[in-house]
Amino acid sequence: MYGELVPVGGGDTIPLMKPVLVVGRRESCDVVLRFTNVSGQHRLVILGRPTIAGALYGVSSGDPVAWLAAAAVLLFASALANLVPAWRAVRVDPCVALRTE
Repeated sequence: MYGELVPVGGGDTIPLMKPVLVVGRRESCDVVLRFTNVSGQHRLVILGRPTIAGALYGVSSGDPVAWLAAAAVLLFASALANLVPAWRAVRVDPCVALRTE
C-alpha cells in the first residue's frame, strides 16, 4: 500500500494500492469524481517517488531549519561567486585595463 486518501469533509479513507493513479470522471479511472467540472481524465498521480527527504535521516520536507540552512548555504555560495571576481577587478589599475583593450 502506498498510502491513504483521506476525504476532507469526512468519510472512509481510500487505500492507494497502485503507484500510478488516474483521477477523473470516467468509470475506467482509479479514483472517480462525479462532478461536471472534472474532465474525463483529470489528473495522473504518481506515488512513491523518492525524495531528498527520504535520503536524509531525521529531516522532513517541511523542516524550517533545513530550509533556512539550505538558503544560507546558497546565499553564501552566490556571495562568494560574486565577491571573488569583483575583488580581482578592483585590484587592477584602470589605465592598464584600458590599454590592454
